[in-house]
Amino acid sequence: MILQRMFLPLCYLILLTGNSFGKSVIIGRTEDTSGEAMAYCAIAMIKLTDDGIVKDAISDEYGGFMFKDVQPGIYILKADMGGCEPLTSDPIRVGTEDTIILKPLQLSSMLQQLAGVTITAQKPMIELKNGLVILNVENNMQTAGSNVWEMLKQIPGVATNDQNTVTVNGKSGVRFMIDGRLQRLSGSQVAALLNGMSAESIATIELNKNPSAKYDAEGTAGLINIVTKRSETMGWNGSVSDAMSQGMRYRNNPALVLNYKAKRVNIFSNASYMSIQTKDNYTFNRNLTAEAEKQSIDQIGTNENRKSVANGNVGVDYTLSAKTSLSVNGNLAGGVLRPETEAKTTINGDNALGYRYLKYNTRSDERYTNPSADVSFVYKPGKEGEQLRYSGGFITFDNYQTKVSENRFYNDAMTEALPVATFDNTIHRSFKILTQKLDWTKQLKNVAIEAGAKYNKTANYSNAELHITNPAWSGVQGDTLLSNSYSYNEQILAAYTSASATVGKLGLQAGVRAEHTKVHGANEAGSYVLNRSYTNLFPNMAATYSANNIHSMQLSYSYRITRPDYELLNPIRIVNEQLGYTAGNATLLPEYSHNVNADYNCKGILTASMGYISSTNVLYSYNYTDTSSKVSIDTVFNFSQREVYSLNVFTDKQIKKWYRIRISAMGAMGVLSGTVNGADANSHSYRINASVINELQLPARVRLQISGYYSSPFTDGIQHNYPSYAANVMIQRVFGKLMLTVGMADIFYTEVTSSTSTLPGQGYYYKQKADTRRVKLAASYSFGKAKMRRNIDKSNEEERNRLRKPD
Repeated sequence: MILQRMFLPLCYLILLTGNSFGKSVIIGRTEDTSGEAMAYCAIAMIKLTDDGIVKDAISDEYGGFMFKDVQPGIYILKADMGGCEPLTSDPIRVGTEDTIILKPLQLSSMLQQLAGVTITAQKPMIELKNGLVILNVENNMQTAGSNVWEMLKQIPGVATNDQNTVTVNGKSGVRFMIDGRLQRLSGSQVAALLNGMSAESIATIELNKNPSAKYDAEGTAGLINIVTKRSETMGWNGSVSDAMSQGMRYRNNPALVLNYKAKRVNIFSNASYMSIQTKDNYTFNRNLTAEAEKQSIDQIGTNENRKSVANGNVGVDYTLSAKTSLSVNGNLAGGVLRPETEAKTTINGDNALGYRYLKYNTRSDERYTNPSADVSFVYKPGKEGEQLRYSGGFITFDNYQTKVSENRFYNDAMTEALPVATFDNTIHRSFKILTQKLDWTKQLKNVAIEAGAKYNKTANYSNAELHITNPAWSGVQGDTLLSNSYSYNEQILAAYTSASATVGKLGLQAGVRAEHTKVHGANEAGSYVLNRSYTNLFPNMAATYSANNIHSMQLSYSYRITRPDYELLNPIRIVNEQLGYTAGNATLLPEYSHNVNADYNCKGILTASMGYISSTNVLYSYNYTDTSSKVSIDTVFNFSQREVYSLNVFTDKQIKKWYRIRISAMGAMGVLSGTVNGADANSHSYRINASVINELQLPARVRLQISGYYSSPFTDGIQHNYPSYAANVMIQRVFGKLMLTVGMADIFYTEVTSSTSTLPGQGYYYKQKADTRRVKLAASYSFGKAKMRRNIDKSNEEERNRLRKPD
């Protein structure tokens, strides 16, 4: 170690001899607190008078670095390395013809001892970078025992509900990517996928409200990218964890992350298994007043669900040469779901149904597999900033479901009034998605140009059969709306180009994406055929202004589309019980939106975002009752227009060394224009979502987190949603590489979903109380080398960019 410290400066002095006289030189070394060399660390030379970066460098494999041809002045050096706290040197005064040999720059690991209290330095929970809102999942206490779907609610402005809907600043229409790959699954399938992914295998979740032309135009409210963990540690490393929780039912979630990194190869993998049991109680009341025969149909029930979900992923990044690299990734997910519903329905008032009470039991057995494979190849001709990337992927999804609903009918005396009715649904869904993409990047002085093309083919097939033992339904036994074989094929051909430039402190970006969509859907019976072909241009632009290292702003615009899920376009009826079914809508049109955002960031402590979205052909789900049969129907249609104005503020402040607070608040005004079943359904509503997270660093490596959220009432078309709120507490203790977490979610059991909706002659009330109050216990053990070392070929530019971000 001593020889290294003496040898490196001597080598640099020898290299300087004969070609550096008349110039000043700074020579240094990066190491950890034990004195071991820290290779591939990013160092920036910053002029003290104007905070501008003069030079940057990456330390070599021995930790050495050198700045040559340094002009006279006063400088500081800033060193940054993943897994360590950034380090800023003391001021360095440089004259003419100086050779300055610095003391080693020692970077501390994330854990430090300060005055008997352990302070865990960590990335901010929320970061705003290049227009992205980034949730850092690692070191987030909420990760313990959570899945990815549950983590979404921690992103400012993002909300989820039990109908598998995600909204951003009050607007639905979000699309998901995993490691940059768009997931062209239906809303329910995406929710199932993310519910089955352990948060332990995730590094970050990125929200992009106005993606550039490089990305798919899907998602009227933006894109959310799930970034899985990649190794930053040389050699073998990983973690093993298990999370258990108990509410009304028990859950268990073991997970394994295993990685290996060498100079040219990076192997990463993760596997998780989730055994989930849920229970919720619900109330669904309908008041029908359209006719002289006024009725109220009141239902109370319980949903039980048992899920067993396995998810495995393995990938390899391999550097073939200085100009080429190859990445291969494979994923296999599958699960078994067994939901069961028991309910009692009471028909109050006079009715012609022939019974007063309906008791039904619905049992389902659903099994799915979701394998996928991706490959990407990168070629760099050698000119800085030029790159050609090919990527391709193949996804399949197979789903088998049996659903049996047994209905019993009783009169006022609670004796059976009608024969037992049984609805037996058998559904097989299968689809395949093929994606091919080519991207090219070119740097021309201060202008970067990007261009590319993409081809996406989706082939879906579903076969639904309904077997009925019910005299009242015998006349529609062969109806293709109850049993059909449905095929859906979609092809999207896209091309894009964009350019970005930096003019002083101003960054500009503009691009356009063209997408041609061709759709063909049909059933074997030939009762309907769906053919569509349309072409759209999707422009986008952004301007970023960095006033200094404290203040930065961005203004962005994009035009986007949300295509209806293939399941929504299939009009097949899925019968839940005698008085209720769900159905798609073959007439649905794509939804389009204009998105405008203005973002402000103050030193990473305060971020504020103002947004405006104007959408047409809004995809809107609702419930109504057929007045003759009294059957409740869940379906979807196109509202004419929606406008959403929003303001989102987030602050992350270290008040004391032992206390940190994070506050997020979103206010939105929504204006929805249109009709539902011929009735005026215009609405004008305000909503507020707020959350607060308090973190206290206690002695003995103990961290305490107390958090809560509030969602205000709001109206959306014909539906009015009631407020919801919850409080949580977590406590975490670190024992070397072992981390234990215990806590309770929804302490006061207030996280309740409830809403009312109104149509002419019809009124509805729905309330669901899910199994949200839970005691959690999680353990995670990390193994492998602790020193962070980067592959210099892959990470130089990334590390330099980190140094240029505002503090």
